[in-house]
Amino acid sequence: MVEGGECFVRLRVRRPKDGLSVPLQLQTLEAEHLDASNNKQLANGNFIRGGIEFNRLGQRVAYLLDREHPGDAMLFGTAKESVRVPAEEVLHI
Repeated sequence: MVEGGECFVRLRVRRPKDGLSVPLQLQTLEAEHLDASNNKQLANGNFIRGGIEFNRLGQRVAYLLDREHPGDAMLFGTAKESVRVPAEEVLHI
């Protein structure tokens, strides 16, 4: 956050079979993980602006986050893939 001005913290609830002593992991992601080029109207009435999905009332519903850092995809030639993460699982700091 100090370096880029913002970041995302993804709350990752883990399953009991994962064998972790604390069933919650915090994944810190740089702002570049947001698929900011994604802008579209969805069939359910929601819309995506700058990689953030909003409902008809303008409330954040989900974030479209890249699985890998976009720089890694360019460097290693892997395909860019974003996933929809519910807003309640993301802290936008």
